[in-house]
Amino acid sequence: MNPENWNNPIVDLIYPTERPSVDEFRKANIHVVILNWNLSEDTWSCVEHLQRNESINFYVHLLDNGSEKHHLDYLKDKVSKQSNNSNICLYSSSLNSGFAVGNNKILNDLILELNEDQLVLLLNNDAFVKEDFLKELVSQVNFDKNVEMIASRMMSFHEPNEIDNLGNTFYCSGITSNRVSEKALLFCPCAGAGLYSVRLLKDLKEVHGEIFDEDFFCYVEDSDLGFRALGLGYKCGYADKAISYHKGSASSGGKFSSFVMYFGLRNSVFFLIKSIPLKILILNSPYILFMQLMIPLRYLSIGKLGIILKIYWHIFLKLNYFIKKRKSVVSTYRNIHLKKNISKQFYDSNYIYGVLKKMWWCPGFIANIFFKKQECDL
Repeated sequence: MNPENWNNPIVDLIYPTERPSVDEFRKANIHVVILNWNLSEDTWSCVEHLQRNESINFYVHLLDNGSEKHHLDYLKDKVSKQSNNSNICLYSSSLNSGFAVGNNKILNDLILELNEDQLVLLLNNDAFVKEDFLKELVSQVNFDKNVEMIASRMMSFHEPNEIDNLGNTFYCSGITSNRVSEKALLFCPCAGAGLYSVRLLKDLKEVHGEIFDEDFFCYVEDSDLGFRALGLGYKCGYADKAISYHKGSASSGGKFSSFVMYFGLRNSVFFLIKSIPLKILILNSPYILFMQLMIPLRYLSIGKLGIILKIYWHIFLKLNYFIKKRKSVVSTYRNIHLKKNISKQFYDSNYIYGVLKKMWWCPGFIANIFFKKQECDL
């Protein structure tokens, strides 16, 4: 990926040659948006698994996000040769615009053509869903109670009995992460397999001027969207029986790559600056500051000094910019009870325990404190 070139991609409709009518789009209960970047075989397998969901009328919007030519050619060939692909639109982008811009390019036009009670599923191209996935997701939507974003159960593709995520948890340390237990507090879906109402997406676009924040490029943009949706009064549901199997970080070098590390850590801070009310930041400031101290120590211990310096330097350069963005976000919140969506736990205890045990300078009793899963008292 080249995040330096995310600006102003040209997106063209490749298949069909003419865009389906508004009436045609409104017949579908769900519109599914999938981005491909140099993983065309996985992407097509994702589509094939999705097509087995025959109980729900849906449309697939597949965007090739600036892949090498043979990947787009592969998808064009697959779409054009399959007789049952009348519910697929294939688009191509002139460059890799990242997750946020790529999805916005499809969603900004699409939501104008849909009714507010229709639904949009964002699905990673390396996530393979079960036959009843869509039906189970839809069953958890409740417009009367504003439950209009739904998290699903993503399992590991390589270890099918291992949880990848059950949505996202926002910890009191200011970090959001995969929810890996049903006991953990859910605050929003993971956009790798998350369902949203068109009404919610239109509201975000109208009030904040954006669906996903395109400055994030990728990572944490789903948490930012989710928290802003909570601020506007929407709620998150969970569909435990909506199951997919996720390879995970396949196009970004793996979850421990410098790419993932840079955007994950940088965007976590941008998210706090831009979208979290001041009262919550103040209440949680000891835990947030401690986490921001622990992060450099963690990565210094594995020789990542350069990337850490880059992250915090870029945060410093963008600080005033995100403070200005904050003024047009936090002031719009209709829900004043957002604190309840933040876990009292510092972070995933098992993860911290594993990290601390590997750090030679860390006294064993500190690791054991986290292992006991003690919660911070807010």
